[in-house]
Amino acid sequence: MEKKVPNLHTDKWLKDISLHSEPENYKPEEMIICRKCRRKSPPNRLNCMYCGVELEFDEKQSQRLKPILHKIESHEKGYNLIYLANLEGWSEMQLSETAGMTRLGKSDLQKLVELNKPLPLARAETEREIAIVSSRLSEIGINTLIISDEDFEQAKLPRRLRRIEFSVEKLIFILFNNDEIVEIKTSEINLIVVGAVFEKKLESTEKHKRKKENKILETSVISSDEILVDIYTKNDSTGFRISQKGFDFSCLGDDKKLLATENIGILVSKLNEFSPNIVIDREYQKVRESLSKVWEIEERKDSNGLKRKSFGSFNRQNIITTNNLLQFTKYSRLQMLVLNLKSKSKKV
Repeated sequence: MEKKVPNLHTDKWLKDISLHSEPENYKPEEMIICRKCRRKSPPNRLNCMYCGVELEFDEKQSQRLKPILHKIESHEKGYNLIYLANLEGWSEMQLSETAGMTRLGKSDLQKLVELNKPLPLARAETEREIAIVSSRLSEIGINTLIISDEDFEQAKLPRRLRRIEFSVEKLIFILFNNDEIVEIKTSEINLIVVGAVFEKKLESTEKHKRKKENKILETSVISSDEILVDIYTKNDSTGFRISQKGFDFSCLGDDKKLLATENIGILVSKLNEFSPNIVIDREYQKVRESLSKVWEIEERKDSNGLKRKSFGSFNRQNIITTNNLLQFTKYSRLQMLVLNLKSKSKKV
């Protein structure tokens, strides 16, 4: 009887492996000797390829370092390399060198450059890795900024607002649920970031039967989206958040419309009139695809377990939920951090 060869799904398990059109060849003197196992590793690695110990480099060896950044999961702590949009265009050499050190292709990098905004180029597990890449990019004229995940304070979401009241020289923020009041002077507000959160739920029912292949009985998809507005002040990195749903738009008076999507736009314009020096960022939707190359959207898988249907037959309901809330929050905080750095540099 002929043995059936299993399908290994090579297109899936190979997708995260860095591929090179030509093999890397290094001279003996370029190889790095591990202080623990005394074996040699190529100079594009920061850790020994045999025992995993962090390698040590002299000044000359460090100049040859070109680490290839590998994927780390969104829940793992890491360091982010941010392109500061300092060039109108990149040369072919700059595109090739950057693509060789990050997980982005030349076409991805070209799109990122054309957007002309501070955006993530790469994310790494250690600050040492990301600092070396930053140094190499600086040598070819590409300025970057390193920001750790902790700097984004992504676990600390902006405080949600239920209502805003306009006064002569200040805004009164009423927080959601507890009705706490926060008074903000007009001059203190420096940034508004407009975006949206998208959520999709894929529900599937799978039939399990002994000695037979599992069978999908039915699937359904539920999608939702909601406009978000983040408001930052000069001395507060957490910010405030307006959600399209649950916000009281009565502050708009006669300008209030029937649709919340219209009211969000009117509210942002009113805040801009109230404080003309506010920086307003409306480009999240435009840059979302490029962001996803480095900051992937969150995906959660849940299962309701097996339910017996008959002897030897079980059904399992699976739910896969994806949303971009963390991605938008990081984008929003990035704009705040970069704006604050620009303000400090002007004062200096």
